[in-house]
Amino acid sequence: MSGSLTFDVRESKDLVFVTLCGRMTLGPHLRAFSDRLESLIASRAGLALLLDVHQISELDSAGLGELVILLTACDERHWRMCLIGPSERLLGILDSTRLLDLFPHFPDRQTAEEWLLGQS
Repeated sequence: MSGSLTFDVRESKDLVFVTLCGRMTLGPHLRAFSDRLESLIASRAGLALLLDVHQISELDSAGLGELVILLTACDERHWRMCLIGPSERLLGILDSTRLLDLFPHFPDRQTAEEWLLGQS
């Protein structure tokens, strides 16, 4: 779990579900993640991006910046984005950087999907 960043992207008609695992830190794995998601967001409009972050073991400023970039890209393309299963440490980082209120976050996928239904 503490290795370099890995991610699994699953697409459906209305949403994109991404499972992240490892370190969300500066490096080629974060760049690959960024390129994949930014391309996907740019190619379609009006979907939802659910990021399962419960297996993220480390987050640096590059990883935090990438979350903000994704949130901005989603907003520009009328996507909705949320975090699933953020650790107390990740929530603390978002809170200390005054970003917590920008990221809807939920303990599990079911709760996130219920939120999405309420946003429609």
